[in-house]
Amino acid sequence: TATTDAGGMYEAVTYANDVPMPGAKFSATYSYDYEPVTGNNSGTTKTELQITGSNAVASRIASDSFDHTAGIKEFELGANEARVMRAGTYDGVAGTYYCKPTSGTTNCADTVATSGFDLSGGIWSFMAADADTALMSTPATNYATYGWWMYKSADGMMEVASSFALPKGTPVAADISALSGTATYKGGAAGQYALQSATGGTNDAGTFMADAMLTADFNDNTVSGTIENFKGQDGMSRDWSVELKAGAVTDAGVISRAEANDTVWTLGGMAAAASGSWGGTLYTNGDDGVPTFGTGTFYTAFGQDGKMVGAFGVDVE
Repeated sequence: TATTDAGGMYEAVTYANDVPMPGAKFSATYSYDYEPVTGNNSGTTKTELQITGSNAVASRIASDSFDHTAGIKEFELGANEARVMRAGTYDGVAGTYYCKPTSGTTNCADTVATSGFDLSGGIWSFMAADADTALMSTPATNYATYGWWMYKSADGMMEVASSFALPKGTPVAADISALSGTATYKGGAAGQYALQSATGGTNDAGTFMADAMLTADFNDNTVSGTIENFKGQDGMSRDWSVELKAGAVTDAGVISRAEANDTVWTLGGMAAAASGSWGGTLYTNGDDGVPTFGTGTFYTAFGQDGKMVGAFGVDVE
């Protein structure tokens, strides 16, 4: 969530099809090498991990105190403090960062890196709150991320919602046209909706989550899909589905339709007239040449009474 100079507010939520799995314990992966009283590799009681050398990986370093988005932030020693202390996480494990300034005129500092933070200005170290905490391992490549964003003006007169898909993977390398047969892709969808009651009842609006499914037919190089099993703003199920009409898929995996009115929203068994649009992309060939996952966005309407915008991420079955 972020605010603008005019007092408006942006809100965005991102989802991922990548599911973290418990890995090795922190203590089995990182060996404490710093004894805070006498210094690194001195004495026998090494209780902290020094953030230097191979441990100074910016993407592992995080703290609520490292709250700026660019440049450098300095941390001064408090009264009667020998070291700066800041709560944070290292490689996803909670604990405390410590920093002993290099000199009496130098402050400990962090610098925003491309991913995470670089630490400087002194001897930085980290102690996990529980060294037996399991690290969470995730694939470094090839998974779908997607989500939605909304803007609300300060006076409440304007609301704008949209969706996005940000895959982490490689483009399709082998031509789609060389494949045959079909493939099914399943995953999740999320977005924003607004429905007004045509009978004077309660209006319904907010965020949704749903299941997404795509069917790729490589014989005619088309992809179609369905969004279903919706849950609304209140977490309760909705009797909705959205058809994503068949679109052509290029050799590069890009899905698009030449026609207008690409979607059909069905509510309580009643289908609205075709409307809206959708598109997406398939990514990262498997060993059999079939793309392994896909992402996309869609917009649909239920006549004049409902509007929905969303995005999805799916994996091949």
